[in-house]
Amino acid sequence: MTGAAGAGPRLSGSPWFPYAAEESDAKTRLFCLPYAGGGWAVFRDWQEQFGPEVHAVPVKLPGRAERLHEPAVARMDHLADLLAAELVPLLDRPYALFGISMGALLAFETAHRLVTRGLRAPHRLFVASCRAPREPFDTPPVHGLPDTALITVLDRLTATPPQLLANAELMRLVLPTFRADLACTETYVRPDRAPLPVPVTAVRGREDDTLTEAMVDGWRAETSAGFEQVELAGDHFLVHGDQRELTALVRRRLPRSGPGR
Repeated sequence: MTGAAGAGPRLSGSPWFPYAAEESDAKTRLFCLPYAGGGWAVFRDWQEQFGPEVHAVPVKLPGRAERLHEPAVARMDHLADLLAAELVPLLDRPYALFGISMGALLAFETAHRLVTRGLRAPHRLFVASCRAPREPFDTPPVHGLPDTALITVLDRLTATPPQLLANAELMRLVLPTFRADLACTETYVRPDRAPLPVPVTAVRGREDDTLTEAMVDGWRAETSAGFEQVELAGDHFLVHGDQRELTALVRRRLPRSGPGR
């Protein structure tokens, strides 16, 4: 997956991407954004699913894994501003954004920032396990709960391993990140603006009891370039378990032509 020296911008030097020294010659980049509390490792195996034409690039958000020493960002607008700035040098070829749950809103806001600046727009926006931006939250916010109560909520609503939830020392380290991520979604307000000129594929798990088809269908109003809603096997955390159906869907929607620099 190593490209020739000087073939284009490299991912090294940025704490936002996990690949420190190699660049891909792939025709398309796919930037992957995790759910609340999730890290880039949930996309660790995606490259194997795409082959050489697509470079699956997980995004390392502040406050987790190697960036645990950095405070997580609790405002969606601020986080999208930061991510958009990091992506600018990497828009030399077609790219797409994939986000799941909180990551879907972050991908959406980031795409708007890039388009507003007159930069290359994403080939497609993939939003998984996420209600449309205009859909109100129908549950009380939890990001401000006391630690014990918040851990109980995380046990019920997230993909956090039980052994992590039971480890008081580890939870002390990661709970601020969960709070910040939850605050990003629970305080998010969609700005009043025109739809994106970017096709949107919205994905919902058939066993996801947190979302209805109508909640997801609202993404239709966020694009002027085409919309589809797709149901796949799985629950809210589609990136866990067998991901082949999901990655196959994404691969079919990505461009097959050259970089077009």
